Amino acid sequence: VMYEQSAMMAQPILNGNTEADPLGAKPPPNSEDYNPSVAIGALMRILKDPSLSAHHAEVTHALQHIFQNLGLRCVPFLREIIPRLILVVRHCEPAMREALL
Repeated sequence: VMYEQSAMMAQPILNGNTEADPLGAKPPPNSEDYNPSVAIGALMRILKDPSLSAHHAEVTHALQHIFQNLGLRCVPFLREIIPRLILVVRHCEPAMREALL
């Protein structure tokens, strides 16, 4: 078993994908969506970890930046990200909630 280092914790890799990969199978490395997919996957693991809640504001800003740069290519990622962002908005500080909405 190999391990991938991301989101401050090792994740076992099975068949080239991490067990906890929220986006399912990653595109091939030569795809233009590969780097955004890897980055979004790492950011989603941070959002899912309550012990990393101090970083959630930075993660949401990073996701916004990625989406602005991807334009319509961000649509395939929305299905996995929007539910998690809604949970973050429900449980975050009022100032962060206002900035996100």
